[in-house]
Parts: sequence; structure tokens; C-alpha cells
Amino acid sequence: MNLVSAGLLLFWGVYFGLAGTGNIVDWLTNHGYRGKLFRSSSKNLELMEKVAQRHGSGKRAIDALFAVIMSWEMLSAATYLAALVLYVSGSLLLLPYAFFVGMGLFAGLIIGNEAFVYYDDEEEHVVMLLAQLVSYVAAVLL
Repeated sequence: MNLVSAGLLLFWGVYFGLAGTGNIVDWLTNHGYRGKLFRSSSKNLELMEKVAQRHGSGKRAIDALFAVIMSWEMLSAATYLAALVLYVSGSLLLLPYAFFVGMGLFAGLIIGNEAFVYYDDEEEHVVMLLAQLVSYVAAVLL
């Protein structure tokens, strides 16, 4: 076992878990369920609604797309953390799948940026995709 590889799996698992949780709080906030326990919100749903308005997309479509993104983030977190558990026990079984799921999310977001002609966040999504790719190469080579 390599500590750098294990650390990368832990990092990405925590990252996606926090990103997904932030978006869940955002959805709850925008649907009137925000309570005293929720102190922050990602504002991603509001941003998606603004961009989609320009294209005539309905609120239900945005909610459905946002649900896919939240689910994908949480799936990514779970896959990275499961890959970490297996990696620590000596198995590389989930390693490529964890990175595939994580990179797939950002690839989908980049395609969404192109589809909605919204480029303000595209560079960030490309950087995150590349960061995961570099992490994968490092995890495999170390």
C-alpha cells in the first residue's frame, strides 16, 4: 500500500462528499426546507436556473438535472471511499472505477457547459477533470 495513493482516494472521497452535501443543502434551501442546522449553500442550483432560463428550460428539468448531479457526486464519494477501503486491504479492484465515476461527472458538466453555452465555470470543470486524471495516473504508478 502506498500512502500517497491512499491519500488521493481519501481526498477525492471527501471532496465529492462535501460537494454533494453542499448541493443537497442548496436544493433544500431553494425548496424551503432549510433549517437552523444548515449554515451555507453552494448556490449551484440558482446558477443552473439562471442559465437554463435563457434557454427556456423548465424548473422540473433543472430539478431533475440537479438531482442527477447530486446523486453522481454522492456516488463518486462512495466509490472513492469504497476503493480506499479495498486499497488498504490490498485490492485495486475499485481503483479505476472510482476515478472513472469522478471524471465522468466533470466530463458531463463540461458537456453541459457547452450545451447551455455557459463557459464561466467550464475552466474549473476542465481543471477538476484533469486533476482527477493526474491523481489516477499517480495512484496507479506509485
